Amino acid sequence: NGRVNLFVQSELNPGNGYAYTLANGTQLTGARIHKFEISRVNKRGVVHSAGMAFDTIYDRDGNEVVLPDQVNETGNGDDGLARFCGGTGIAAGTYGFVEDIHICGEESSKPFHPHGGSVWVLDVDGEALWAAPSLGRGSWENLTPFETNDPQTVGLLMGDDRGGAALLMWIGTKNGVGDQSFLDRNGLKQGTVYYWQADNGDTTPAQFNTRGSVRTGTWAPIAVIDPAMAGQPGYDAQGYKDSDTQLNEAQALGSFQFSRPEDLCANPANGQQVVLNSTGRGSLFPEDNWGTVYIVDLDLTPGALAATLTIAADSDFEPVPDAGIRSPDNIDWASNGKIYINEDRSTGLFGGATGREASIWELDPVTFDIVRVGEMNRTVLLPVG
Repeated sequence: NGRVNLFVQSELNPGNGYAYTLANGTQLTGARIHKFEISRVNKRGVVHSAGMAFDTIYDRDGNEVVLPDQVNETGNGDDGLARFCGGTGIAAGTYGFVEDIHICGEESSKPFHPHGGSVWVLDVDGEALWAAPSLGRGSWENLTPFETNDPQTVGLLMGDDRGGAALLMWIGTKNGVGDQSFLDRNGLKQGTVYYWQADNGDTTPAQFNTRGSVRTGTWAPIAVIDPAMAGQPGYDAQGYKDSDTQLNEAQALGSFQFSRPEDLCANPANGQQVVLNSTGRGSLFPEDNWGTVYIVDLDLTPGALAATLTIAADSDFEPVPDAGIRSPDNIDWASNGKIYINEDRSTGLFGGATGREASIWELDPVTFDIVRVGEMNRTVLLPVG
């Protein structure tokens, strides 16, 4: 009826915020997803309803949440979910998904979670939030879908927002052996996690950098669970590896270690092309203090499981780093073919040479030309209270 549902996440720590109440009476603080039903009337936005996007939560065991420690895993009071950062809406019938979903992750690690953050999936119509443990543990920034060329599978690229983390990929099988739950129908219950490794053996931004540079690579599987290790250090009660165990294993196996992989977004005109931001972490990789933007071209032809990465922006190797894209964080690949990037200042050099505040950039994915289309003006912010 000409209305749009807008989903907004609150990136709160588990004990922050006022408590909300689930349908069964359970009260939780912490991260949450809000839903706004909006429309345009006489050229003005009208909010028809606003509130929580879910009233039921299912934990990593698939059980309905009736106690907070089913999600906070610490037993701390009414602490709930942790730090929902980026999120992606996926419409039913696209990328192989059978229902409208909103997918996000907890950008959380110790001490807020003893094992690291989980991926969470919102059943939009059912107003239920499901943990997806098979996608592994991490400090999740965002996930984006891609086309797998197989109607029985779905694919996601995942950004684990930590220094030295790998680019991860999920390929899940729909309607296989299982209970035909919401997760099972949408290919989010059973599948395989992979990490990207460069064909030439490069493992850090010290070896792969500079705008226009290209690396071919392949996807190698990594197990996210070992039931025999359940309850042991580095594993949770089900045997899932905690986020540190998983990251360290990927590094030891030769994954490419990004400075700080953040947001991702698929090309709406090419379901097997994705853009990835790595925000930069000079303390770990001096060659990537200002951040890097990568174009990921997937190759999922039969017998192949590969991807080519091309650097579309790398201010560290520009004449004036502060004049380019700095600390790239959230990102969208728009229907006009251009990529839009938010800066989230994370280096002490930010603005030092140019005096420019955090900005929004338009990036041409073919020519790599950039245009600043917006800039923060903190002087117009109104005081709170």
